[in-house]
Amino acid sequence: FGSHIIVAHSGQAHIEGTEVFNCGQAGQLGRYCVHFHMTGNRPTSYVRDNSIHDSFQRAVTIHGTHRLRVQRNVAFFVKGHTFFVEDGIERDNLIEENLGVWTYPSHVMLGSDTKPATFWTASPMNIWRRNVAAGCTHDGFWFWPPRPPGGAGVPPP
Repeated sequence: FGSHIIVAHSGQAHIEGTEVFNCGQAGQLGRYCVHFHMTGNRPTSYVRDNSIHDSFQRAVTIHGTHRLRVQRNVAFFVKGHTFFVEDGIERDNLIEENLGVWTYPSHVMLGSDTKPATFWTASPMNIWRRNVAAGCTHDGFWFWPPRPPGGAGVPPP
């Protein structure tokens, strides 16, 4: 299994200038290289200027988190969706000037990970700008806003 960084619930983080490699735990839900999980509003947290590579499962995952900044990261040799915004409720996150290279299929996660995208989101409520995808086996960008949003981050009716 690989390393993983998880910031959960009320956690905050400044992840900057770090090399994260041999990371993510294939087939283990929530064990991604860098994962913001249900942290709510995080305007002072960021993931920027990092190298994330040789990942067994994703690079950066945003789940139930708002106003996070993901900037100027390079991710390469990643299995499954590389930069992943999960449920469709996430909003006002800034994902900019990231480079994703060599995104490969994963057959132990979501069905969509068998045809991965370097940048994947279920939420149209975020800011995506100046990101670059290269060498992905399937899609560079996959924006799929479900109606209604679904997943663990969605409050029950």
